[in-house]
Order: sequence, then structure tokens, then C-alpha cells
Amino acid sequence: MISRRRSFIEPTLPPGIEVEFFLSEKRTVQLCLDCAEGKNVDFTDRNSRRVPCSFVVHCSWSNKYSREVAEDISEGGIFLRTDNLLPVGTEMVCRLKPSGFWFGMKILGKVAWLQENELSKGMGVSFTFKGKRKRKRMGELVKQLASSQDLVLSGKTRGT
Repeated sequence: MISRRRSFIEPTLPPGIEVEFFLSEKRTVQLCLDCAEGKNVDFTDRNSRRVPCSFVVHCSWSNKYSREVAEDISEGGIFLRTDNLLPVGTEMVCRLKPSGFWFGMKILGKVAWLQENELSKGMGVSFTFKGKRKRKRMGELVKQLASSQDLVLSGKTRGT
């Protein structure tokens, strides 16, 4: 949520910006704070929206297997929160099945970057698409996750 106070509408409040983050967005919070303090921050241009999430991803590479937790996902990749960091460039197969979805998805990926700090430890995996159909299916999955996330934020889920 991003809101903005305007001094000419609410004269008792100073102008400013209020930003609210998910607990899973600790990295984003730190980037914003670093930028506000004048530190040199490298922002990454993205072609698609990142959607906060939390579900188990089954990963396999070089006859090895692990279960990791997805922290956010986009049409182009996923961030896996893990202590089991693989070298950048490692190719893997990811099996995604977010809760509430009937069907999961198996997708090829490659470790694109690593994050090791006190806030969050994990790796960014970029997806490798063998065809347009798989890319379209990933786009639909991310769109459904974003839609369900928007419902949670707006309070329009069942039982509320």
C-alpha cells in the first residue's frame, strides 16, 4: 500500500509518503532505506511484477534433491529462501504447486543470483522456457497468485 498526504488537504500533517510492506519484503525495505540514506543501490529493471508468496518448491539438480520455500515469484523467475545456496549458473528442475492450485508446474531454471545477509538468505532462479505454451502457463499461474494476493490485501476473502 502506498499513500500520500498532501499538506493543502490536511494542513495539520506534514507532506510525506507512507509505505507499507509485507513481512516477506525485508529485502525491499532494506533497499528503500539504503536509497533514502544516500547509499549506492543497484535496482533491477523487471519486465514483470513480483508477487509475494509462500509455498514449497521441490528442486532437483545433478542427482540431488531439496525442498525450498518460495518467497516471491514473477513470470521470469522465483526467489527461494534457503540455507542451501547453489552456485550461480546451476541448472535445476523446479516443481511448483502453490496451495489452493489443482495442478502444479514443472519448469527448468538456473540460479541467477545469491543473497546472503542477516535479513534473508536465498537464491534467485530465472526460468528457462522451452516454448510459448510453458511461458503462457507460468504467466497464468503468476496472475492467479497476484489475484489471490490482491483479494487478501483488500479483505475480500471468504469469511471476512
